[in-house]
Amino acid sequence: MKSTLQLLVALFFVSVTTHLQAQSGSLDAGFGINGVAIMDNSANTDESYAMAVQADGKIVLGGRSTDINSSSDIMITRFNADGSTDDNFGVNGKVIIGIGSQENIMAMAIQPDGKIIAGGYYIDNEGHYCVIRLNTDGSLDNGFGSNGIDTFEWTEGLMRALTLQSDGKILVGGSDFSTNSTHSHIMRLNANGSIDSTFGVNGRKVYELSYSADEIYNLLVQPDGKILACGYTRVLNPYYLSVTRINPDGSIDSTFSEDGIAWVEGNEFYGHAMVLQQDGKIITAGKGSDSSTIDALVVRFNTNGTIDSSFAANGKLLYAVSTQDDEVRGLGLDSEGKILVAGTTRVPSNNMNAFITRLNSNGLPDSTYGNYGTVISDLNNNYTSEVYAASLQSDDKLLVSGNYYNPTTFNRDFVVARFVSSCPAINNTVTVSGTTLTSNQAGATYQWLYCDSSYLPVASASTVTFTPPATGNFAVRIVADGCVDTSACENVSISGVEDIKSDFIRVLPSHFTDEIYISMNSYVSDYTVYVFSVDGMLVAEKQLFEANTTISLKQLPNALYLLRIGNNHEVFNFKLTK
Repeated sequence: MKSTLQLLVALFFVSVTTHLQAQSGSLDAGFGINGVAIMDNSANTDESYAMAVQADGKIVLGGRSTDINSSSDIMITRFNADGSTDDNFGVNGKVIIGIGSQENIMAMAIQPDGKIIAGGYYIDNEGHYCVIRLNTDGSLDNGFGSNGIDTFEWTEGLMRALTLQSDGKILVGGSDFSTNSTHSHIMRLNANGSIDSTFGVNGRKVYELSYSADEIYNLLVQPDGKILACGYTRVLNPYYLSVTRINPDGSIDSTFSEDGIAWVEGNEFYGHAMVLQQDGKIITAGKGSDSSTIDALVVRFNTNGTIDSSFAANGKLLYAVSTQDDEVRGLGLDSEGKILVAGTTRVPSNNMNAFITRLNSNGLPDSTYGNYGTVISDLNNNYTSEVYAASLQSDDKLLVSGNYYNPTTFNRDFVVARFVSSCPAINNTVTVSGTTLTSNQAGATYQWLYCDSSYLPVASASTVTFTPPATGNFAVRIVADGCVDTSACENVSISGVEDIKSDFIRVLPSHFTDEIYISMNSYVSDYTVYVFSVDGMLVAEKQLFEANTTISLKQLPNALYLLRIGNNHEVFNFKLTK
């Protein structure tokens, strides 16, 4: 049964929809499409597990692309800072690399010169470590390893973590399967990809942190050069979240905790993400359980490896995001020292959704963020979206990346989404002057909407002022600093363009799906039908040859249209919506 604190926390974390307006924790409307960017590699199943952000704000995702024969290749893609695909990277924004029969990228980093380091594993009967380096354009860097690729056939295990030292050396970590059990493993490479023999034993070290099993999921380098590794340690049956501190030469730092290893006891406790505070305290997060479900877990350690009892409840926060399983995969510290926690939760519909929690520095939820501290988002999908990485921008906007179930192809795709930290006060009022509407919010982006047709956007109406071409009710969608708000609907009457019911001519229906029906009391040979978009573009034309005519407009998108029927002597105007 959950503890009293956990039940209170679970009540404090309430799910919200992805379409909040002017609220902190909303999807950033100025990024991608409504806050979400996707990369689809044809009919393959694409899964992203790693993310790195360049100094220019471009976003690099790494993972794998699996074909219908279940053979996977490494896939790395890059987005521009606004979420659009960077077509200057690889081919159409992506790079595909094959090494063995099964490959995957699990961690990435950006060098100071902009080159991309990506690490993971490939499977050839056994799992083996691999590291690749790409130039800034996505081509393999021939000055690294063997033509840009480092494979370590003598390793047996899965690489899950990678980080760069200040001297350019590369630390990689994960698991080692060479013994009868799984144990933690770290290897250090020189900047050119060769093994650094000054680390551990011939460049590598296997750490048997327990008799049963242990593994590394994340690596960090402290300012003093010491290395932090978080993951899990299995003690008999339970799995304990563990943090190990390692000296620069690969030896365990015995001054950390009692023997270099800090544990958090619990049932099924894992550490997946880690961040270092400015005061040197260590925050780790992952998952844990003391009931039938897996919950989000956040822990803070002091610099000496003891648990920080001033954080949450005696140093740890175990909380339920939803009624089913939760798991943290990313952490960030914002400019105010607040803690951003990102991961995946299984919602009652049994779909996986992204979640973000913001904690105050004391480890308790920040009630000013989202809905009492937490946002749950399907990333505009209505299906499954899974988070495997997170990165906080300098403006405190949070990037999360992972996998997105594509309801069109029925496959997974790479996805990255951006969430705003806070929203400015948006003035959503509109001034009406005659037939002209003006938004009272300055310095934003605008999209005018036709309220009478389910708020469909009016084509080419994206400035602060708008003069409707037809009578109707209109509103404006305002985006300011990634946050969205919509005005109330305002009525505008335009003389001469009305939904006319004439004794001579009728048009049915006024709200059509695929076609319209035109009926005249008598046939006049010189009448022509013109269909205009609201910005004045002619989109369809047909001459009438009989009194009753059906015209197909299936090809037109949903919008407001102006219909003009007439000859040289008279004109009838109609307003239609699709």
